Amino acid sequence: MTAFALASAGAQAAGQWVQILGTPFRVYSNAGDQNARAVFSQLEEFRTTFSMAAGVADPKLVWPLAVVAVRHEGDAGPALPTPTLGRDALLVTVPAKGPLPPALFERLARMLVDQNLKPLPAEEDAGLVAMLSGYSSVSVHVTIHPPDTAGRTRDWGRIYHLFANPATRDQLGVYLSNLMQGADRETAYRNAFRRSGKEMEAELDLFLHSAVFPDITFSGRPLSPIRDYRIATLEEDDASLLLADLMLARGDTGVGAAYAKLSGASAEEGRGLAALAARDAATARREFAAAAKSNSKNARIYYEAALLDGTTPQAREKFLAAAQYNPRWVAPLLGLANLETAPAEKVKWLDKAAALTPRDAALWRKLAETAISAQEYAIADRAWIGAMRATPDPATRQRLEAMREQMSSARADAEEQQRKREEAAKTADLERVKQQTMAEIHAAEQQANRAMNPGGEKLTTQPVPYSSLESNTTKISGTLTEVVCKGKGMTLVVRGGDGSVHRLPVDDPSALTAPDGTPLLPCGAVNPPRRIVVEVSAGKMPQVLTVEFP
Repeated sequence: MTAFALASAGAQAAGQWVQILGTPFRVYSNAGDQNARAVFSQLEEFRTTFSMAAGVADPKLVWPLAVVAVRHEGDAGPALPTPTLGRDALLVTVPAKGPLPPALFERLARMLVDQNLKPLPAEEDAGLVAMLSGYSSVSVHVTIHPPDTAGRTRDWGRIYHLFANPATRDQLGVYLSNLMQGADRETAYRNAFRRSGKEMEAELDLFLHSAVFPDITFSGRPLSPIRDYRIATLEEDDASLLLADLMLARGDTGVGAAYAKLSGASAEEGRGLAALAARDAATARREFAAAAKSNSKNARIYYEAALLDGTTPQAREKFLAAAQYNPRWVAPLLGLANLETAPAEKVKWLDKAAALTPRDAALWRKLAETAISAQEYAIADRAWIGAMRATPDPATRQRLEAMREQMSSARADAEEQQRKREEAAKTADLERVKQQTMAEIHAAEQQANRAMNPGGEKLTTQPVPYSSLESNTTKISGTLTEVVCKGKGMTLVVRGGDGSVHRLPVDDPSALTAPDGTPLLPCGAVNPPRRIVVEVSAGKMPQVLTVEFP
């Protein structure tokens, strides 16, 4: 409590607090409107620079970043140099005057990359963060400085050189997008810059061996106080709430007493989170419930309340509320997945969570394994690919690829077993229909015979066999493993479910083509093998008549 009183008194003595609320940045300052605007401008210009480099139109953050710009050190309590989650935002303190600390831009670059981009190769990922870490701006004039000698790595140089050159700057986002879609560097270079990888890497070598690394300078986007932000003066209670939020983020003692002096949903949220930090679950539940009754829209308090509820139905409702109030936050979706007992229901939530965090290889793998247990093989295959793309280590990617291939084999076996069960059911049903039909025919024959031959003389005519009414073809189901082409001839190699191998000649390969003349069955090994149903003519030399891919 003493810590809060000192911080509050110091802040009030330092002057009036103002705020600028934007998306995704909030700025609070006790150093006047002009300094608050300068801090907000630096943050927004940095976001615009990231957008230019990465090709993302409107980059967002999972949680707002609240930057508290103080006139004097200690005006808002002890410094909080690293963005830390408080009540409803990430908080960080900075000096109000002068450029923002480079460490903050480095941290913000990493956050924007992780929360807005799909997985990149490790080299481009590190290079993009390193390049953006050299950012500074004054008004709308943006400068990106090269690092010191130790920081001039090849990864940094590749991105810095492409962004510094006006001829390649606008296509840098295209280059990164290609890599995020799984293209190799050669393909990405050609698609973005119409030049080979060898040429681009040779040019990078020349740049890295040069003695001069000039700053990158350009004009940013002018901010409008009407369109882009509004500045407002904080009331005394709002200023006290801000200081309490900083105490919560720092983990200060006495934070519960600081929130106790305040009223409203925000104060109830703070008291609940402070009680949670103190391991007072009963008070936390009570304060969270009060905040919810006051129409709180803070996703964090619903999530924390759901965790306290365990596996009760109320926990589900609170996780759903948290997901609604912060749709970019993955934690409530994982909470919902943990509540489910059926694999198919777990898959639904894990799939949504993985889409929000495409860089989380562990989550993709969990989705893949859960989808396999739910027999959702298409989702599992997509999840294995996501896990491989999110994994920078080549050896780990190879292990994931092996797991994917094993899953594909298990999927083929499961589908084959299912096909056999379906075919057996169809055969049994057909046999039942045959037997029923024959019984009806025999009954009708007997009735007709009795009517036509009341004396009971023996008839010499025989009924037509049912089998003679069937088609003179047969169907073979299995897995197509190879298409053997020799001259104008073609042979399909089909492995049956029982392990038997059928070599089926195709009399007219031209009949197995698409309307545009493209072969439906390219020659060579089929990888992965495909399920196939082949209709062949009967006889000692069967010929393929039709093929189906179920």
